[in-house]
Amino acid sequence: MNSEAISTLLFEASTLLVIGMTFVFLFLTLLIAAINLIAAFCRKFPGHFHTDPKTTLPQAPLPNTDDQPDAKTMAVIGAAVHQYRKKHRLNVKD
Repeated sequence: MNSEAISTLLFEASTLLVIGMTFVFLFLTLLIAAINLIAAFCRKFPGHFHTDPKTTLPQAPLPNTDDQPDAKTMAVIGAAVHQYRKKHRLNVKD
């Protein structure tokens, strides 16, 4: 390769580098500005959102508040542990 070809390639690479870095910088600047504008809007108009009772999602039942899991959960956990030990042939003494 001659020096003209190398200098042309280096010029194209540096141009692409500058264009790419400028694009990323501008995009991130616009993103930060948009986030700040949304935050300022939310601070100025905190508002209470009106929820339509017809469109609200049904509430899931609260989990068991006891420290001990129920019998069904214990059975599932025991079966999973048994299957894991059987598959991996762990020598665990009871």
